[in-house]
This record gives sequence, structure tokens and C-alpha cells, in this order.
Amino acid sequence: MAKQLAKETELQLLRGKLGLICNDCSGHINKPGIAVNVAVPGIDLDQSSKVPVLVFLGKFISWRQEDGKTPHLIEQEKYLLKKWLPFLEEQGIKYLDEISALTGQDFITHIKQTGLAPKTIKTIVGTVEQSLTRAVAWNQIKTNPFRDGGKSLLELPEISGTQCKPRILSNEELALLFTHKKYGQYYEWLFYTGQRAGDVSALVYENIDPDKRELRLWIEKGDRYQTLALHQHLADQVTSRKRSNGPVFPNLFDLDKKKRSDKFKYARVALQKCLTKHGYALVNDEGDKAKLHSLRATAGQHIELSGGNRKDAAKHLGHSSENTIDEYIHQDTRIGNAILDKVPVIKPKGVA
Repeated sequence: MAKQLAKETELQLLRGKLGLICNDCSGHINKPGIAVNVAVPGIDLDQSSKVPVLVFLGKFISWRQEDGKTPHLIEQEKYLLKKWLPFLEEQGIKYLDEISALTGQDFITHIKQTGLAPKTIKTIVGTVEQSLTRAVAWNQIKTNPFRDGGKSLLELPEISGTQCKPRILSNEELALLFTHKKYGQYYEWLFYTGQRAGDVSALVYENIDPDKRELRLWIEKGDRYQTLALHQHLADQVTSRKRSNGPVFPNLFDLDKKKRSDKFKYARVALQKCLTKHGYALVNDEGDKAKLHSLRATAGQHIELSGGNRKDAAKHLGHSSENTIDEYIHQDTRIGNAILDKVPVIKPKGVA
């Protein structure tokens, strides 16, 4: 009850700071005995109603974190409260309906001047746009000011450089990596789960059930938890370790996404050094490069080679669409040859 009262008191002070007024008498919130009609999700707003940005962001962040805070959601909260909100305050924008496409473009210019990478800027703006889309769904504003239908009205900075595809690893290369003294088991988990390096680095024993062979993993890119099948080899590893709590890879674990990324980059360097040391080329003649993501790509390839199809591979990798894996998994020649073997040979006297 004390916590609830504290929240209500804080909200009352916030309303006074923002200068909210009563819909009935136009009196200021600080005047005693005045009740304020506050917009809530799911209720249509009166035409004269204005939704304060700060109030909305509080509701949005609370809604996003209803099922608990994750590193991804904490990062989103920082984007909204430490970058977006201060910018709006500098611009004198207090209410949602005062935000325009020009506001968004000026915000991009503002954060570009802070030296942030184009990819980070895209992530921040995407978080802001996600909140505005939710504002539309909650009837807090009529339209998303950053979009015209399905078309974005903002021009984001281009991400320089080309993203090389991950090179598929041979069985000999996999066997070599799995025996690596420091990161061997980490490489195994990347391959047998088919998941991204950052997600596997954040894995904890509480989310693994070796008996049911289930893995509950937070998919950072998809912004959701997903329950995945667990290879028997990994289930046996968990059982043998006799652990029920804490990170699976303590030396790679961190709740902060960036710090976690800084840690597993050493695993990537170790992978590349291991391969070159034993005479394997990092880049093939098609420009594909051996890296941590190669273990994920190779996992998808092995699903197909084991009799699965592209849909099965997509499910194993946690993709929402089977088309996504086409971006980095090439058609394996062994699969192609198996299909071609079914094409009959045409001879002068008929089909062989």
C-alpha cells in the first residue's frame, strides 16, 4: 500500500510540474480538490486532451517491463529517458501531439553529433518509433508522426561497409574448435543451439531443463523469450555439471549487452586464430568469412543435411520467417546434388 501511495504522490507531483489542467474547470492540478482526467491506454481521448510525453513514456516503459526487466528493456528505457526525453525538453515539446517528422529528423541530427555509430542511431530511433506506434494503438495520438502509412518519413544515416556472410565450417573445423581449451564448450553451444553469440553468452542454468531437453532463451534481436529444443549432447553436459543456477559461461556473461559483446569478441578472435593456426583460410573465394556467426550458419546447414527443410532450419535458429536464413546460408552443393539426382537424364531414345 505504501508503494502504491508513493507512486500516486509521485504522479501528482509530475502532473503539477507538467501543468496539466482539469477538463471540467480548466483549473491547475496544484489547486486543492481538483480531479484530472488522465488519458489511459485503450480509452479514446477528447479532442482537447493533451497527453504529456513524460506520463506516456512512464506508462509505456511500465507496460514493456510487466514481465520483468531484461538487459534489452533496460537499454530501451535508457534510450527513451536519457536521450529522447531530454531532447524533447530542450525543444520545448511537452505533449505527444507536438511531435512531428521534423522533430524526429532533428533528433537524428542531434544524436549524430554525439558521435554514435549509425547502427546505434538506427536502434535508438527504432525504439522511439516503437513507442509512438504503441501510442497510436492506445489512442494517445491519431497517427505515428514518423510514418506515412508503411513509409518512413525519416532519413537515417547509412551504415558504411558491407556485411560479409559467415563462412560455413567443415566437420573437421568444428571438431578442431570444440577442443579449444578455453572456448570449446562455448563453440559447441553456439553450434548445437544455432543461436547468436550474445544470447548464448547470457544463458543461465535456470532456463535449461535437461530432462525435458528444453532451452528457454531470451532472443535479443527478436525482443522475446523463446523455448527451443536442446541437443542431447548439451543436455548431458548440463546434467554432468550438476548446476541449477547462474550463468552457463561466467567468463562471457554480463547483464549489460555492450559489456557482454566486449567479452565474447575474444571468443571470436580465438576462433579465427585457431583456424589459421591449423592452415584453414578465414575467407573463401566468395568473400564469406569464418566468425562466431559461422557456427549458427553451419547449424542451419546441418539441419538441412540431416533431412530437415528450410522451415525446420528457421525454427531451429529462432527465425520468425524461413526466408531470413537465405540471407546468410548458401545452398549446400550436397543438398543441390541430391535434388539434381532426381532429375532424369534425357537421351536420344528416351528417358534413362
